[in-house]
Amino acid sequence: MENMFFVSEQHKENYKIFHRRLYSSWSKEYKAAAYILAHPELFSKCQKYFTERGFNALALFKNEKFSSSYTMLVKLAHNLFSGKNYRNCSFRDLLGTLDDSNCRVMGQAVQLLRPSYICF
Repeated sequence: MENMFFVSEQHKENYKIFHRRLYSSWSKEYKAAAYILAHPELFSKCQKYFTERGFNALALFKNEKFSSSYTMLVKLAHNLFSGKNYRNCSFRDLLGTLDDSNCRVMGQAVQLLRPSYICF
């Protein structure tokens, strides 16, 4: 965790909370999604939808609202977790919507899912 990129100390602390809570389910898919959902702008809205039983993205999007860039991050988290795709969430859409910091979040999440990938 020491070489991971976090947007803030709060992001890192939120990720640790997910790790403690989901330890028994802590696969690479959980790591990647938890890392994104631990983002301080997402954590409070997302944590009850991301449990040891999975990621209920449908309920999350039904009950919570996000800006366009954070909507893209949540869609990416769900895609990395489940493999399901969303309309308007291509790699190009992500790059066109996310700022530099959140592009780094995207790269770090991909690296958690695929550790041999060298993050930019």
